[in-house]
Amino acid sequence: MISALDIIESSIASKFPLQSVSKVYFALGARLELDWFRARIAAHNVHNNWDALARAACRDDIDANNAA
Repeated sequence: MISALDIIESSIASKFPLQSVSKVYFALGARLELDWFRARIAAHNVHNNWDALARAACRDDIDANNAA
């Protein structure tokens, strides 16, 4: 559900049907194995505040680039 607003926004901006944009969005995520990558980021041990900030930044970057 986190991706829902990004998918809707992409559908409106591109003027492609919502169902088509959704299929491409999830197919691309699967092809790039973004779920695996997100899981690896989440599994990263946090030893200090810098680690936590780096992990959050990586997660945000993946989400932002997947929505673009």
